[in-house]
Amino acid sequence: MKYQNLHYQFEKAVVEEEFYRILNILFFLKAKRSFISLYYGDNKHTCRIIKIDNKKKEVELLVPGFIEGQERRSSITFEALNRYYYSDILITHTENNSVTIGMPEKLAYLRRRLYPRINFDDLFMRFVILFSAVFEKPQEEKLLEKKFPFVYQEIRQENPSLRVIYQMISAEAANISPDFDFVMIKDRKDLSPIEKLVIEDMKNILITDTSRISSYNRPLKKEHIESFSLLYEKFCKEDGMEEADKKFYDLQRDDLVQFIQSYYYGPIKLYDKPIGYLKIQTYIFNKYSIPVWQAEEISALLKLFSYALTKIKMRKTHFDPLQIKTRIVNISMSGLLMEIDDLDAFNYLQKNKRIVMRIPIYGEELEISGEIIRFYKEGEYFYMGVLFFKTKPDDMQKLEDFLYENIHYQFF
Repeated sequence: MKYQNLHYQFEKAVVEEEFYRILNILFFLKAKRSFISLYYGDNKHTCRIIKIDNKKKEVELLVPGFIEGQERRSSITFEALNRYYYSDILITHTENNSVTIGMPEKLAYLRRRLYPRINFDDLFMRFVILFSAVFEKPQEEKLLEKKFPFVYQEIRQENPSLRVIYQMISAEAANISPDFDFVMIKDRKDLSPIEKLVIEDMKNILITDTSRISSYNRPLKKEHIESFSLLYEKFCKEDGMEEADKKFYDLQRDDLVQFIQSYYYGPIKLYDKPIGYLKIQTYIFNKYSIPVWQAEEISALLKLFSYALTKIKMRKTHFDPLQIKTRIVNISMSGLLMEIDDLDAFNYLQKNKRIVMRIPIYGEELEISGEIIRFYKEGEYFYMGVLFFKTKPDDMQKLEDFLYENIHYQFF
């Protein structure tokens, strides 16, 4: 027989011999309308159970195109309950496309992974990042969401509006000073020392009072906001303290000549890469200096703004139906493996791991949320393993039906 080596694959398999357990497995196959592979002679037939008679200990199979020969013995394999089963069976009689077999006396089985994955060459999806905590400290996140509920409401949207978020951030900057500007950087060759700190080192810089040199060269002792203290230390090491002091007095003089009272610079990022900065200045005649707490708030808002920019960019490149879709290498009931060629997105998703996906099945798109738990590169492509954690009940049933229809082609 062509398929006689199946018996040897199950030589070391676990064997189930308890009658009622075998009966329950068969009823499970019938209820799920699962495929069974029937090996008869040199042919393999795909069939389903249509009737179980536990009194006669017979099972009736629907086997399209079955041609009866002289051989009465055969074997079956099937997948159920995360196991791959095998059994030798006896054919009792046949009629048209119906084949009746004796109830298997024992089932040998091999354990499979919890959810077997099916490989595809032509299955694609769309995805975009799913909102999760932007800040490491939950308390900080809660306080900011309470203070800026409309900002959070917008960035939680699947399709946030850049115009709306820009207006929100601008309004907060205007509350500090009407003199603010969003500066985008294209060429990094002619950056000023301040711009280098903001763009290259991604620092939030605050000079609280230009009338005091200590505002420039002393640390603020804050986690996210800095003065020019690190730059001052660098100048001291390179040129000596006297030369460093001279440079800083010159910087202070330039600011005072322009009647600047205080200023803040904060980076704007896309995929965690700086693309520009926000500059806010107050003047002596305003009689207002930017306090540290206000600089901390605006730096947090810029972090949310950067998140929104990235989400909007990713939506245009990986979620827009008109763009090239992301290939699904394999998929199961618990997760999938996706393939992309976007290095920036690959690096960003290693920190922002939650995504929402649209997977086309049966002419409609399933909506599934997942968390990326595995990353690797192979050749020119990047691969990410996603674990599902949220979906609609009806969508999971559709996915299960889809996998069952495809599983027998790859397993048997």
